[in-house]
Amino acid sequence: MSEYDVQEDKPTRKLFRYLERAASEGKIVTYEELGDLVDMLPNRRPFTHRLGSISEHTWQAHGVVLTSIVVQKHDGVPSDPYFNFAKRFTGESVSAIRDRGLELETWARHVREAHKHYRTGVETPVR
Repeated sequence: MSEYDVQEDKPTRKLFRYLERAASEGKIVTYEELGDLVDMLPNRRPFTHRLGSISEHTWQAHGVVLTSIVVQKHDGVPSDPYFNFAKRFTGESVSAIRDRGLELETWARHVREAHKHYRTGVETPVR
């Protein structure tokens, strides 16, 4: 179990359920919105690691990166840690240094996959 386990850590579970609901409605949410939800600063390690735990959990359970629907308020795209987590879990090369266009294309596909998956009404079992 990771430090921010989706099943055991209350703030992580709250973020997870909120993201599931948003994805099922085809929404995109901001880091700031999620930070307010759990009273955390979105640019701090405990927050980003919780999102990483959610990414890992949904990738392993369903082959989707649920946190793909989370973006920065100022530019409408995910932060760099998202791309690092996505690359780690999916094995896809999405390096901003090499090809920003490919990175954004891959992210957009992940958003579509998350929306499609959660619109079917499938929820990841969590106690």
